[in-house]
Order: sequence, then C-alpha cells, then structure tokens
Amino acid sequence: MRALMHFGTYTASELAVGDAVALGQVWRDADRSSTDWHVDPASGAAALITGYALTADAAAKRVHARGILERHLRGSAFDPAQLDGSFVVVIADPRAKSVLVANDRLGTLPLHYCVGDDGSVAFAPEAKALFAGGAVTPKLSTLGIVSFLNCGYCLGKTTLFENVQRLEPGSVLTIAVESGKTHVRRYWKMVYAAAPELEKRRSAEAALYDATRSAHERIARDSRRGYDLLLSGGWDSRGILAFLETIRRPPRKAVAWGSTRDVPLSDPQLAAQLAARCALPLKFIQYDSDQLVANAADWCRISELANDNIGWFSEGAPLLAASYRTDADFTLVGDEAWGWHGHPRTERELRDASLPATLTAALAGCLVKTSLDDYRAGYEAEIDRVLAACDNEHPLDRRDFLYLHGRVARFIFSLGYFKELAVEVRRPFLLANVLDLVARLPPRFRANKNLYISMMARYFPAFAAIPTRSARSLPEWPRDLRVKPDLRRFFLDLLDDRRLDGALGAVLDRAAFTNLRDSFFAEDPPPRPEPKLRMPASPLPLRLRQRLRASGLYPGSRDMAGGYPARGRLDVLRCAALLALLEEALPSFASPSSGSKVRR
Repeated sequence: MRALMHFGTYTASELAVGDAVALGQVWRDADRSSTDWHVDPASGAAALITGYALTADAAAKRVHARGILERHLRGSAFDPAQLDGSFVVVIADPRAKSVLVANDRLGTLPLHYCVGDDGSVAFAPEAKALFAGGAVTPKLSTLGIVSFLNCGYCLGKTTLFENVQRLEPGSVLTIAVESGKTHVRRYWKMVYAAAPELEKRRSAEAALYDATRSAHERIARDSRRGYDLLLSGGWDSRGILAFLETIRRPPRKAVAWGSTRDVPLSDPQLAAQLAARCALPLKFIQYDSDQLVANAADWCRISELANDNIGWFSEGAPLLAASYRTDADFTLVGDEAWGWHGHPRTERELRDASLPATLTAALAGCLVKTSLDDYRAGYEAEIDRVLAACDNEHPLDRRDFLYLHGRVARFIFSLGYFKELAVEVRRPFLLANVLDLVARLPPRFRANKNLYISMMARYFPAFAAIPTRSARSLPEWPRDLRVKPDLRRFFLDLLDDRRLDGALGAVLDRAAFTNLRDSFFAEDPPPRPEPKLRMPASPLPLRLRQRLRASGLYPGSRDMAGGYPARGRLDVLRCAALLALLEEALPSFASPSSGSKVRR
C-alpha cells in the first residue's frame, strides 16, 4: 500500500482474511475502517468498500460494508446493480473460498488486477501497487503503447502494462482462492430502448428534468458539510448549479481553472459570471505550461499515464494537494451521457465521434512498417471489443455506447480519479435514475446533447441565456513547446534517440519518428490565437433550434468530428515523450510493498 500513499495526509490499514487473503485500504485523511470495513467473527468473512454507495432507489440511503456483509451472510447474493454511486466492493468469504470484487455500473473508480507467476491474484486501483507487491514485473504492453499513442488512453480491459488487466465497467471479478482462477461477469451495460411516452419533446424534457432534479436531491441528502462544484463555461456544470439552486442546496463554492481568467468567453470568465449570478464564491486554480518540467516525472509515476491529458502534468501533485483539497464532503463534476456529437451515418463516423477509428496518419507514418498492419488491426480490435457488448444497432446508440464505455470509462473518469486523490468526486448526471431515463430517450434527442440543452432552455432560461465557451484559457501547447526554452529542452531530451529504447522504441520507425520530431520543432511556432468573437445570436429561439438540430436540418447538426480531439504530430510527440518518461520510471514501481492479494 505504500505505493498508493501519495500524500503525507494519507492513512492506511491492512486486513488479513484467513491465511490466503490479504486486503488493505488507503484513505485521503482519517482511517474510516469502522464504516468501510466489516468482519464477521464467526465466519471470518469480510467486506470492504471504497468510494461511496447509495441504494439505487428514491430513498438513496448510504450503504456501508456492514450492511453488505450481513446480507451476504444471510444468503442474499450480492447484486451491485442495486447500488448507485462510485464504488469498489470486496467480499472475502473463507467458507466459500472465494473473493468477489465489484465496481459500480460505470466503473468510475479504476480496478487493476493480475495473476502472478506463482498463481496468486492481486488487485489494486493503480498498477504500481501490483508491481510493488511482486505479483508481476512492470513492463509496457505493445498494444497499450499503440493505443496510447493513437488516442491517448487504452480501451476495455487493456492497460499500458503487460499481464495487467482493468476491470471493465459494471463488472464482478470472482477469484477462487484455492486455484487462483478468475472469472469476470458483466452485470450492467447501457442498453438503449426508446420509450413511446418520450417521443414528444415536452414530455421528454419534463421526464429529464424530474430525473435530474431527483439525482441532485439524492446527492445533497448525503452531505453534512456541503460540497464544492467544478464550474466551467459549458452546459453541464451550469446545469448542476441550476438544479442546486432549484432545490435550495447551493454549493459552498465554485472552482474554475486555467492559465488565465481574463479571456472573454473562456471557461474561467464564464464560470465567474455564473457564480456571480448565484452569489457564489469562486476559487480560480491557475497553472501554465512552465510548471510541467518540474512536475512531469512525479505525475507520470502517480498517474501511470491513465490518459494523455497534458494539463495534469502542468498542474501536478503539489497543486492537486494544495488547491483541490477541501473541507467540504465532496466536489461535484458535470460528467454526463447526454449524447456526443451529431448524427452519424456510418460505422466509421460513429467511431470517429469519440476517438480515432483507426491509426491516425501521423502515427501510422512513425510505426515500424513491417508491423504496421498488426498494430492497426490490434487497435481496431480494441474498439470492436467495446462495441461487441452493445445490443443496439442504431448509429446514434452505438456512438453513445462507445463514448460511455470507451472514452468516458477510460479518459473522463481517470481525470476524476486523480481529483479523488485530493477530494471525493460525485457525478449527479450519472446516477442510475438519470442513466435509466437517458437509455429510454429517442436517439435524435441524444444528438449534440439535444434534449438536455432544450430542457435547460425551458426550465432554466436565465442560465441558458449566459453564453457558452467559445475561447480557450488553457496553455497553447503547439506554441509553448517550441518557444519556451526549458519546456522545449525537456521534450527534446525525452524524444532523443537514446531515450527511445525498450518497448516504446520497438514500435517506432526511428528514421520516420526522428523526421517527425525534427520537422515539428524546426517550424516557426504558430501565433497566439486571437480571442474569438462570439458569433451573432441566431434569431431562432434556442428550443426551436434544438428541434431542428434533432431532425438534422439545422446547419452543422450533422457534422461529425474526425477523431476527437483531432490528433496530429503534436499528439504523437507528447505521448511518445510521456511514454519514455514512464518507461524510465518502471524500475521504481517494483519496490517492495503490500497490497490486496489472494495467495494460493
């Protein structure tokens, strides 16, 4: 567990369940084993929960380890589908000689597991704990490398590490203690089935409003000290603010972030406008690309490159510990499943809406030519495996399934997990009752968040009238990497031929990669973008525009992104640099430690 003790405020405790099972848990501050653990003295069985769980009903009562174990001992099979929230539950039962590990329906908290050479099984939220426990040797996976270089994260059960798997969303991992055999069962996935009663927009808006308001009430009831809100200039976090105002449970403060707060129509500027409207204190967390050099190595170790969000490498562990920590109970974030991009017409378009459907041209040109077809097939097969679980055929349904079980599960939630290192994160838009309602919406209402936006316009016109983001307040990486001496030197050093050995170097065509690197850094940096002026307001009311967008008739409503975000040379170079940094850190992952383990 020492591998997971990222900050000095952390506490940890261990629990032996018989002779063959060792469990442990790390908390951000105080030891909470009195509620997160429960052991039955008579049977020796134990339950452990990390995160938070509520009953998946209107009562939304908090569920603790004791209740889970007592139901298990009464013979009631544990059904995680009856729980809501963000959690991992472990039940170790010496009588059944088994260990059960389940995550929440969306897999919001990571769970990595492996089977060691000695037949033992280990699991932990971060792979470094598996390596530190000696279960497997840290080594990068070829498939993981290609996936990270191409889209910035891995998919499904694949990780960046050989012999380490990720428990997919809505799954139960069962471990047989005596044999070390593992079995994974999927208990939940998103299945879209449009309900006739939701075909009319006003009925669907009302249903979405009711479900989402109820979700906020459920979360608010579980707070004693209040909560903070991560607030941007987009639609989602302002929706949380609007609902909290409606139920008269406003957040204690809002939190915005960026490199400056002064750019008109940027996230921080709009967050300030929204916060001022609600008389809400606003905390601004400032960071810039200059901080990356000092923070990158430590953040690479902590994050294990769960995704390629380079902003985290600038913010780093010091800012995370100092700025995101709070004495509130938790922080609310606007992660959602309203619908992603426009109206896809083909399988390629629906895939490209969430991530590159195949190897990008920039990456394909840098990979070893003799293995290029294998790399492309391996990457596309990862997407195929995610979509193989989808029961729907409509392109919009398949697109949103891939977005939720692909991009959200592995990119968006990893952003939230690393905030969890400082503060508990909760997502009202992803509670079970909201997901159930979204699954019953007609597909056209999930194009570009169609119904959610028209619901906002109907019920919260004052919030909908405030502009949405049209300018950036983040570092300008294409420029900064070329013009800031320390940053340029740092990346060129990581991308030097002598650093590209091992598993990363094995997939790269050295000559082609060197040419890509040299041509990128030789070019003149792009000029700083001018702040965008807001486009003239449409003469059509917002809800009418949403009706036209749902039908695909409004200009641009059928536009689909070609790989989100569009990925080119910069993405290949920064991902390769981060992988080089991670590969150098691998030996330190194998230092002795302890963790959750089932020994044969």
